[in-house]
Amino acid sequence: MAQDDLCFASAIALDSDRLAIGSPEEDATGVASVGAADVFKRTAGLFSHEQHLPSPKAQVGMHFGQALALNGGMWVGGAPQDRVSGSHSGSAWVDRLGKQKNGPWHFDTELGSSLGLVADNFGDAVALDDREAVTAARYTDPTSGRDSGELFLFHAAELVLTVHPTQPAAGANIDLDVTRGDPGDPLLLMVEAIDGAPLFVPILTDVFGSDHAWHAALDAPDPLFGVTVSVRAWKIGAGVARAPVAGKRLQ
Repeated sequence: MAQDDLCFASAIALDSDRLAIGSPEEDATGVASVGAADVFKRTAGLFSHEQHLPSPKAQVGMHFGQALALNGGMWVGGAPQDRVSGSHSGSAWVDRLGKQKNGPWHFDTELGSSLGLVADNFGDAVALDDREAVTAARYTDPTSGRDSGELFLFHAAELVLTVHPTQPAAGANIDLDVTRGDPGDPLLLMVEAIDGAPLFVPILTDVFGSDHAWHAALDAPDPLFGVTVSVRAWKIGAGVARAPVAGKRLQ
């Protein structure tokens, strides 16, 4: 992108045959300093541009891409001046390989501070391995003192389960999507609670497809009264990973 003060390569991350480069001052669609990143892939010893990753949201001065981490099929970009919870509270965003839409990388998850305070600069630095994503909030004020900073850990291996629509009519079609597992990895879908009462009933087992995702279409139950059903996806095997509970009200 041709732009003055782009700050290309303010942050870089290298893993195996991929290189991520941040441009936190990039302007997008008329929004100043929203930020962006680019991923390059090495083939036969040469790097070529794989995908441009714009900021997931258009907010002036959020500086997305100021911090980067790359590991396998997962990428984390920090936006320390995002105003998600007030000025400079900060955020970080996760992209993953698989389930292609506009490219091999797709948006997966937004990370945020559990404190969510003004001027924390969450996302100022990020790190990533196979098990955990670590994000720094440089100016957090924990009990150790003003602007002493804090680290936040997230489970990098957790699956992401989405259900659409979230409030289906009785008997209506429900789409379930789970990301991200390696092709052929076994998957267990389970109802863990109904209206808060533990149940733990397996619904089905299957395997992840070649796009690192799993999809199914089911019919919503036909209860006499509306209930909230908590569904969880499990990746079966060594180091079981699970998705956050997705409570859905079925009318």
